[in-house]
Amino acid sequence: METFEIFSAARLRDFPLLLASARQVHAVWHPPRFVVAVPSQDQGAVQAGLAGLATVVDENSLLQGFDRKAFQRRPIPHFPQSFGWYLQQFLKMEFCCQSRSPYCLVWDADTVPLKSLRFLDGQGRIHLTQAAEFHQPYFRTIEGLFGRPAPARTSFISQHMFVRTDSMRSLCALVRERHGGGHWTDALGDILESHPDRANLFSEYETYANYMLMFEPGDVAVRTLAWERSESRRTWGIPGEQIEDARRRGLDFAAYESPNALPSRIFLKSLEKAPSILKRLAVTFVLRQSADGGRMGAV
Repeated sequence: METFEIFSAARLRDFPLLLASARQVHAVWHPPRFVVAVPSQDQGAVQAGLAGLATVVDENSLLQGFDRKAFQRRPIPHFPQSFGWYLQQFLKMEFCCQSRSPYCLVWDADTVPLKSLRFLDGQGRIHLTQAAEFHQPYFRTIEGLFGRPAPARTSFISQHMFVRTDSMRSLCALVRERHGGGHWTDALGDILESHPDRANLFSEYETYANYMLMFEPGDVAVRTLAWERSESRRTWGIPGEQIEDARRRGLDFAAYESPNALPSRIFLKSLEKAPSILKRLAVTFVLRQSADGGRMGAV
């Protein structure tokens, strides 16, 4: 059976869903290393809340060679407000580039695995999981990065990607070489500035999958899994019965997105710049609420 590290990116406002996800990730895979990257000011509180489940790191430790402030100043549509949406994608790719493990599983922080999935087929090929979403601007960006049209006619935004780390390093190196050196995000930033579309212009999932289909097609196999993305309005996490219902319906995994207007999300977001003691109290409260009614069902 393949061994791999697991990586998620999150913020304090994501903690209730991250907790549910981390508990089930740990129960399903028992990973040798599960790393969660958060902003530096959230690291202590989130690490305390995930004790024993994951190692929480300062996201800045992964951003080697990336000029964060310069990127935020770029005239990219909806910047700087949408910078965080791009940043979490950069973190996923950077973690894979820097990992010493041959494989990494990038797993979205709001997604709960419902069974132990395998990510290599019998021939050792990486599984790429199909999705229903298809956003054309992502594919225009891919063509700009690699100089040829993306081969996929489907989406791979499936809440996770299983990455061969040397392939991710090769991807970023190719982008650097094609666009004159520097950090690979420099080339991406140039493309986004002149992009004909106006929003949501890059996907790490689509970019990695299409790179593999272009340059290492013999090393990947496309598959379909049973999964769903739904809105979770529970205040402090995901009820165990909701997870059990998804499992009874035969789903392999499920994503639960909290609306930005959810009071608990607004509350935690308001604490992201607060003193650490207040964040730790909030995390403790979430843990107690979860213990009362939000624990995962057995795998």
